[in-house]
Amino acid sequence: NNHDFGLLQMKLIKLQPPHHDIRVISTHPKEWVEAMVQSKKLDRFERIRVTKKIRFLLSCFSELRGQVEYNNRQYFASQPEKLKRQYRYIESADSSPLQIQVWFSHILISMFGSAPSIHISIEDARVAQAMKAYFNILWNIGER
Repeated sequence: NNHDFGLLQMKLIKLQPPHHDIRVISTHPKEWVEAMVQSKKLDRFERIRVTKKIRFLLSCFSELRGQVEYNNRQYFASQPEKLKRQYRYIESADSSPLQIQVWFSHILISMFGSAPSIHISIEDARVAQAMKAYFNILWNIGER
């Protein structure tokens, strides 16, 4: 549920080394922020992230265009510009139901569309590195 998701996000942000970006494949910006607000963890998470100077790099499907921009205006307007979410869009007819967060030594696969939402955390630096490489491919072909 959202409370457990918020706790998991807090655990991961505390483990993330300073200045190490979080990369997200198939970002679901609206669902992520709603889960963090409902869990009452968004403000605390963001304070830690900004203090540690960790950027969010988001690879989004084009059908979700506007959600990251809305979140940046609505929830993150006071953050330093270089720490606001950066994003690129992948053109597609449909988006994936999965969101994959790539952390320093973890990946987190989230399915917000199920009730309750499902989140699978894998702690393996090799898997994280492989997913980072995949993210970089998507990032390089994405549109600003």
